[in-house]
Amino acid sequence: MEERGSDHDNVEDDVLRQKEFRRGGGIDLGQFMIQDDEEQVENEVSAPAPEQDQAIGEIASIFQGEDEQPDEPGAIKRDGTVAEASATDSVTDIAVHGERRLGYGLLAGMVLVWSVLGWVVGTALPPMIGGPLLIIMGLSGLWAGEKWIPNPAMHLLGVTWVIISMKILYGFALDVHHWGWLDASPLGADLSLGVFLLSLIGFNILIAQRHDDDAIAAQATLVLLALGSATGALYDEIGVAGMILLGTWSMHGLALHRQSGNLASLGIAVSYLWIGLHAFSDGWVIASIEIVSFEDDLLLFMLMFAVTATNAVIATQFHKADNWFSAAAQGLGLGKPGLWAISVGLGMIGALLSIAANRDETGYALAQLLLLMSAFGGSYLAVRGVEWKRLAPFILFPAPFLLILVILLNLEVFTIDVANLSGYSIYAILTSIFTSIALLRNQQAVSDHVLWIGGIIIVILLTILIPAETDGWHLLVAQAVVWLGLAWLGVQRQSPSISGVAVLMPWVWLLMFATDVESRMFSNDFIPVVLNEQHVAVWMLLLIVQQLYVNLSQGQATLNLAGRLAGLSELGARARDSGLLQLWNLSFILSLISVWSITRVGGLPAWGLVGVMAAVLIFHGTLVALGQHRGQPRSMLIAWSIFALHFGWKFGHTSMFAATMVAGCSLLLAHTDRFLEDKHEVKRTQTNSIVTLQLLVMSGLLAVPALRDEASLELTNAAWFPSVTQDAMMMGFISLGTLFHYLRRVTKMDKLLPPTLATVTMVGMMLFTGVSLEIQLLTTMALLSFVGSGAYLAIQGEWRSGLRSVARREERIQELESKQRVQVAYNQVAEETGVQFIDPTMIELAEKQKKRSKRAGSTGEMDLELGDIQHRPSIVLSFLTVTILASMFFAYATGSGLVALLLTGGMSFLFISLARMRADSLQLRLVDVLGVEIPIAITMAGLVLVHLASRMTQGSVFLDDQYDLLVLLVALVVIGSFGLVGRDDLGVRIPNVLDMIVGLLVLDRIVGVLAGGEVPIPTITNPLEFSEWSWRVPVIGNELLLILAALLWNWVERERQKRGLQDHRGALGRIAYGVSILLLSFGPAALLALTLMFLRGWEWKQPAVLMIGFIVLPVAMNELVWWVEIELSITLFELWMSCIAVGSVGLIAGAIATYTNQGLWISSSLWVAQVLFIVTGVLSPSLLLFVLIILALSTTSWVIGVLTLRRGWRIVGFLNLVLAWIVASVLIYQGMTALAGLALLLATATLLAIITYLTQSRDELLASQ
Repeated sequence: MEERGSDHDNVEDDVLRQKEFRRGGGIDLGQFMIQDDEEQVENEVSAPAPEQDQAIGEIASIFQGEDEQPDEPGAIKRDGTVAEASATDSVTDIAVHGERRLGYGLLAGMVLVWSVLGWVVGTALPPMIGGPLLIIMGLSGLWAGEKWIPNPAMHLLGVTWVIISMKILYGFALDVHHWGWLDASPLGADLSLGVFLLSLIGFNILIAQRHDDDAIAAQATLVLLALGSATGALYDEIGVAGMILLGTWSMHGLALHRQSGNLASLGIAVSYLWIGLHAFSDGWVIASIEIVSFEDDLLLFMLMFAVTATNAVIATQFHKADNWFSAAAQGLGLGKPGLWAISVGLGMIGALLSIAANRDETGYALAQLLLLMSAFGGSYLAVRGVEWKRLAPFILFPAPFLLILVILLNLEVFTIDVANLSGYSIYAILTSIFTSIALLRNQQAVSDHVLWIGGIIIVILLTILIPAETDGWHLLVAQAVVWLGLAWLGVQRQSPSISGVAVLMPWVWLLMFATDVESRMFSNDFIPVVLNEQHVAVWMLLLIVQQLYVNLSQGQATLNLAGRLAGLSELGARARDSGLLQLWNLSFILSLISVWSITRVGGLPAWGLVGVMAAVLIFHGTLVALGQHRGQPRSMLIAWSIFALHFGWKFGHTSMFAATMVAGCSLLLAHTDRFLEDKHEVKRTQTNSIVTLQLLVMSGLLAVPALRDEASLELTNAAWFPSVTQDAMMMGFISLGTLFHYLRRVTKMDKLLPPTLATVTMVGMMLFTGVSLEIQLLTTMALLSFVGSGAYLAIQGEWRSGLRSVARREERIQELESKQRVQVAYNQVAEETGVQFIDPTMIELAEKQKKRSKRAGSTGEMDLELGDIQHRPSIVLSFLTVTILASMFFAYATGSGLVALLLTGGMSFLFISLARMRADSLQLRLVDVLGVEIPIAITMAGLVLVHLASRMTQGSVFLDDQYDLLVLLVALVVIGSFGLVGRDDLGVRIPNVLDMIVGLLVLDRIVGVLAGGEVPIPTITNPLEFSEWSWRVPVIGNELLLILAALLWNWVERERQKRGLQDHRGALGRIAYGVSILLLSFGPAALLALTLMFLRGWEWKQPAVLMIGFIVLPVAMNELVWWVEIELSITLFELWMSCIAVGSVGLIAGAIATYTNQGLWISSSLWVAQVLFIVTGVLSPSLLLFVLIILALSTTSWVIGVLTLRRGWRIVGFLNLVLAWIVASVLIYQGMTALAGLALLLATATLLAIITYLTQSRDELLASQ
């Protein structure tokens, strides 16, 4: 277990690592005894099923312990069984039910249209017409409900129609009042409207009873509550309170009558929401209803008391009942919370609004809070099985007397002068005493869910109730008691959920209330919280200690992100298995994010920033070194470094962050150094990764003092730390410690190139800072470090590189010779037994050879055995890199691209020759990059970079001066051709070189255009625009080179076909090559390349090649036509015309492929038309033409989708129809001619006629698909 605890890389499969296959060493007859087998099963200790909290229900734990078995659907238990089938993933669900749901969506759309139509009728038409129409519409919906509700298949639609019909009738009542039809009523218009609405509510309830449906009944009671809010305009807050109480009792009465958990849960949630809205309202108007605020605090308290008592009883009575809210949570994959938990939880939203509205009156707010806690605390204990007789003396009996006491004290019938406390404060104190006694006497009945949810709620209430407008240290102390106590409970109860909440939620609270006022999640006007920066720093340090205390016990707990969310199970599993969501990692990352969000001038002092950042890394690093941490050292360092660089740039103090990083890395390396000799490469290279990252981060920190503005932000107490110059000098000395970390491990590390390059970068940044700040000592240190470390690393690198390659080759040869001797012995036995010897290593080498053969030829007789062993010339690559960088600087500074390119080419040619000589002396090949030897590939890329630097120079560059482009073309061809000298595998080497040349030219052209480097651009630049040789020779040379490249590529492919060889590039490579030539060509080479691409794509049966080729064909044609039209002063055709022509060819090809049953080409043909017709719509001057061709495309794709049973094309056809009518609506809005309208209607009618006929005639086939 210790080894596993210290292993931070999930190299082996968890299941295979944790469960071993055990085999007996002999024959034990006792194993055949059934009794012993049963005893063995009995002795297997299985974790007891946790007791179900009926109040909370089946809520998914937000954290899962290391040894806990997942309980989500499809989870495999330890015995190999699956308790519950896995839920259908979202893709399968859409594939199976998507088309049918589309039909449901269309029906739902019709219902929505009906509702909107009712609104239009009631507001736009005259009353004498609109009134009867509304009645007819409402009665029609009721008739539809009568017809459909008894049918199980149509039940939901029928209920929906009834609800919509009642909505129309309620709207009719309001319209009647608006039209003035009730003005002559003896009761008055307003009272008559109320009677009318109450009658409709009664009718609504009767309809609900008739159809036995909760949704219809819920509509009636919700309308009653809305009517209650409206009565505030007539009867003030007393009327509102009475109607809210009546609505609550009505809903709960219906719930009791119908035994409906749906109505019970809805009543609990909505009643508090209505109270909270009226309590918090500040003259709000919602849907033309004025939300009257409660001004009488006694009336609001009595209403809360009555509603809370009712809700508590109903929640207890219906705690096992099914309800809509629980079903919705289960549908989302959140488990199935009980009615008590979900309804009370939703109800608390409104209750908290009421409490927040009275937060200035602390006693009154506490009285409301304790009222809720007492009622629902007792209700929870009753649901958990505590007998009422144990609760009655502390919950039931005192409640009415305490209410009477509040009423009498508030009405001043008598007074109690105790510490100047109000009646509400006395109520809160007494209720808290009784409630605490009840909870403490029955604390064993409280589950973990309640504890962590209760902790969060308590902190929310503390935030609302404790005044923190000027200084929030009281609030910090109060919530510290909660979070620290919850952390202790989590450790004592070994609860992952409690521990996770205790560790993470304090940081979340800081993100909400300790950030800048303007960027807070909660407005400071809503909940004003002001925290002293010194107190925040101390609190954050305390939180880091707390998270380490908890993590040592529960750090392996994993957040169940998407563990139950529908459609996201795969995401949750991947995130969970990666370890990212373990409490160790979450607490580390959240701490850093919180520091980043809080740190600002006045938000966190300088010592707090440095101290918290240091504590986070060093404390976690110490536990890593001790083998107690479960996080990834490299990931930790990456995350910390990102924030350290940000803080260093923004606030300075880089030497403090650098010193912290050196200390932290020393601790991390103390752990990773144990794996330097490990057989697993991932473990073995951890030290390499940390050292490289440390050097790179140090490079960034070194550059900060030189680049950072001295007038940047300064935190409080910043004067305690070194100045800029002192900071830079300290950074220099600390950098030497970083370099020491690397050099002392060089002989033990495998891959030296990444940390070596990082070392060069760090030393370069040290030199840059020393020169910029004019610090002579720092400059001298940088030069000495460069010379000393460079010489040491260069010798070590080249010597070890060659030695390692030779050693691998010799070791491979010896291993093969040994296996050959063994195979001879096996072959002698195989002749007698028929058993053949199979070497898995040779199978692996054969796979590598197969992959390698696509980019390089054979190395000789032992290519299979030794072909994968290659030489990497580290020293040559280093010199090549320096040469290229120097040439780039020279080209950028002087603008002399010709000289820079010639210098780069000449020097690189020398280095390439040396690398080849070294590889030949070792009898090894050089490492390939895309089939091109690595020094040649780097040189060719360097030439492009030098050319770009010369075109982006600060000097003047002109479009007609392209000699440097000509030199680049020649240099690329020469260097690439040199890579072919002496090679006998030209069949694969030539395409590699062509790929490299053309790809780099594309990169050069794109970057040059984006950077404004004055380079020729097809379709924009005329190749015959300038007559100077400096323009025409490079441009014509570019086109000739592209033509030669296309022909040479085709020649290689033709020769491979003649010899019966396999396709060496595939569709993707062929497409990339053709499109690359298209981007560079002025027309002729592009058309040639596409023509050859079509031929080869047809021969190799690659639809994607022809599809992409035809899609870009109009662009290639336009590249040529564009400048030909200018030179000859003629007009041929525009781009959108060629798009229509080629797209029509695609449609015809798709139809022919369908008719001839050539399914391979159907999708590619249709996609050609789809893309090009969309482009036509963007470029075409006629919207009507676009609509018509999209309708034609919709018809074709939909018909082909039906005929070939391809659901995807049926969906595309439907979407095209929608797109056509969206554009058509624009045409209709703009105004269209009768002829255009006729054409549009005829096209649509034809489409619908064809599709309807086909779908109806092939309904069984489509349904069975």
